[in-house]
Amino acid sequence: MKIIEVLYQIFKSRLVQPERGIGIVFVLMCLSSNISFAQRTDIPVTGEQEGYQATPDSTVFSGRQEDTDVDTFGIYYFQAHRPWDLTFIVDSLLDDFQQYDPVRQRDLELAHLGYLGSATNFLVYQPRFRKGFDVGLHQYDLYQTTAETLPYYLIEKPFSIINYTRGAEQADSYFSARFGRNFAKGVSFTIDYKRVSQLGEQNQYLNQNNRLTALATGLWYQSHNGKYSSYFSYAANTVEHKDNGGVAVESNRDTLWGFLYTLEPSAGTVILADGQTRHAHREWSYTHYYRLTGKPDSVKTNKRTFGLAHQALYNDSYYKFFDDYDSGDETYFYNWFPDLQTDERGMRFYLKHKYLRNSFRLMTYKKAGQVGNPKTAGNKDFFEAGISHTWHNVQLEGAADTVLNDILIHGQLNFQPSEKLRLETYAHLGLGNNAGDYLLKGELFFDLGKAGELGLAASNQLYRPDYLQHQFFLTQRQVWNNDFKRTLETNIEANYLIPILKVKATGAYHLLNNYIYFDTLSFPQQTGVPLSITQLILSRDLKFGVFHLNNTFALQAASESFIRLPGIYGKHSLLYDDTWLKDK
Repeated sequence: MKIIEVLYQIFKSRLVQPERGIGIVFVLMCLSSNISFAQRTDIPVTGEQEGYQATPDSTVFSGRQEDTDVDTFGIYYFQAHRPWDLTFIVDSLLDDFQQYDPVRQRDLELAHLGYLGSATNFLVYQPRFRKGFDVGLHQYDLYQTTAETLPYYLIEKPFSIINYTRGAEQADSYFSARFGRNFAKGVSFTIDYKRVSQLGEQNQYLNQNNRLTALATGLWYQSHNGKYSSYFSYAANTVEHKDNGGVAVESNRDTLWGFLYTLEPSAGTVILADGQTRHAHREWSYTHYYRLTGKPDSVKTNKRTFGLAHQALYNDSYYKFFDDYDSGDETYFYNWFPDLQTDERGMRFYLKHKYLRNSFRLMTYKKAGQVGNPKTAGNKDFFEAGISHTWHNVQLEGAADTVLNDILIHGQLNFQPSEKLRLETYAHLGLGNNAGDYLLKGELFFDLGKAGELGLAASNQLYRPDYLQHQFFLTQRQVWNNDFKRTLETNIEANYLIPILKVKATGAYHLLNNYIYFDTLSFPQQTGVPLSITQLILSRDLKFGVFHLNNTFALQAASESFIRLPGIYGKHSLLYDDTWLKDK
């Protein structure tokens, strides 16, 4: 256990600046293979929904080292708030190897500013489920790892994945590393690190640089009898982004044969020469589970089991933007947005948000059958009920401090009578400062055998405006203070996989009442008419010998013009797939 003590001392001295010392920690972990550790006997089978303890009968787990090749073993990961929800990591170097940009590592890509690490938004509308107070700044969420999304690994040996991508210049790169390892006495360690450096000068516009750092690490402990398990997680996410406000069109474009062409990016003139954004988030989380009834060896029975869970989470974040009104072409910007020029010296925005959350949950489940049978290894049902309290403190420069107390009662019910039918539901209701806010959602899955697979999903939520939609101060002067109504949102989705045609078709309908949007002058507005969005998404992978053409095509139509979404979206990838070296 000396390795943990060394790690603790390193992180204790480096937590404030997570981008430093990460190399030392990672190399130390990789070189620690000579330290003995106990072989874990708590690895659950695929589909297990153990809320707080893993299956001790690991001899039936298909991913054990003795059941696989010498140099490979099964790797599953999960998050601390849902340890029963396992995801298998495919052991393939070339799996999406070409897609290094997180924006493109998804079927429906996001809109962004054209370079790695830039702000993102949806191209194809997707609902964002709300749980109480929200600052409203989510443009960098894609690149961050939180205590909730930190992966913990079910492994037999130390495991690591390292990726490095170089950009157009030496200063441009994307580095990511994941590491997991078991230790003696039921302790496991995990670390997740991502770093985006977009600092080149020749192939980018002026003041277009950014640097993003996401570091998350955690310790997982499980008692010898399997009744108690705990997860301590720490996450540090930092965004340092320079904002140029776009290109000053009049000074950078000329006409050639009736078309517009642009000079080299580095030679262009930008609107803001000193604009900078910095977001910093620090998060500590402790989640633990205790089995009230049921013995660890009862996994081969269908007896009902009860358990308790508690999570304490503290988050300290701040958001900052500033620009000096003495360089670049700021007059161009303020001519378009005169209400944002609250000070002749420039602009500054600073918001600090701290919150402390305590959540208590009671769980019960009943197994579907024998663990050795993969078709019935999951739970026949899973029920969870809980209550959460979150204390918020918001400090907006120029405004009075805001203190809020959100209270949520929440529940979850999953039902799986067979491997061909599965129902998952979730609901919460606000009782504190968020009183009246609610969320209802459910998903239903049918396996129709040769006829395909059918999935249905529906959700309905009522939520208050986020903080920046409510009020906004710039350079300590108020720009707006709104009293908007709550937004009511309903979402319905159905998807059908047709095996014969190898086509997946998805239809979705979104209806929003009292929708809040930002107008062309960057001011929030609330519409009094319902907004509806209709979507049709088709996915089809074609194979021509060793060549594959993967296609995703989406059509969407909005009933109102104030929400800007492309009517047609397409993503197409041509790839070569063949075996060069074959075993004889």
